[in-house]
Amino acid sequence: MSFFRYRITLFDPLYYAREGLFGAFTPHVLHGTAVNHAMTSALGLHPERQPFVIAESNGGMDVPRYADSRASRRFYFTPAAVEGHPRDWTEITKGDTEGFLFRVEAGEILKATQLHFLPPETQFVGLALTNDDKISFPQRIRLGSFRGVAQLEVDATESVEAIPGPAPVDHPVDPLVSRPIRGVMLNLFPYPLVQNAVCPKVYQLKFAQPAFGLQRVARLAWPDGYPEPAPLERVPRGPAAIF
Repeated sequence: MSFFRYRITLFDPLYYAREGLFGAFTPHVLHGTAVNHAMTSALGLHPERQPFVIAESNGGMDVPRYADSRASRRFYFTPAAVEGHPRDWTEITKGDTEGFLFRVEAGEILKATQLHFLPPETQFVGLALTNDDKISFPQRIRLGSFRGVAQLEVDATESVEAIPGPAPVDHPVDPLVSRPIRGVMLNLFPYPLVQNAVCPKVYQLKFAQPAFGLQRVARLAWPDGYPEPAPLERVPRGPAAIF
């Protein structure tokens, strides 16, 4: 089993609505469903019930095809938060087929609205694990309502060990996956996440020479349903890499 910290850097502006309403701002957290399903799409691992091309013939964009953010038993990416100070990118966008992208006023001909994107070069950081050492994660993934391109980088751990819980963790938590004891709810589609979470089962990841200018130690809330590593497992460290 391998553990790593990951960073996503936007190449294109990113938009996804917090509530799916007119004028909504793009939140500064990537939901676990977005990251994990982006990975499975890029790797071609989606089953037929979750097609890459979503159309009205197979249920449309607003019909969930998953129970939670665990898109594959081969890996799990936690939700990721913006690194540094977030910025805003605003555009007027026309969206005839996106019910939540526009508002129609009396006598209005053009259907358009103001959308609040996160700009290119915005970076998100989270933690992840995989129980398949042969898997090769993609360099590029697509995110958001407009399937914008983003870059994926990873930094492998030197070691991992369980710590006495409950304990705080260093990433937003999916409550359907890791079940926090307490924290602050973040209202986000498709369901809320928990920030500043304290979780009962926590693993501490250590990095020999951490990439991205981040701390050497990070705490991961263990996702339910994945086999746990042996106590004080030493994980062979590969170089900080882009897969």
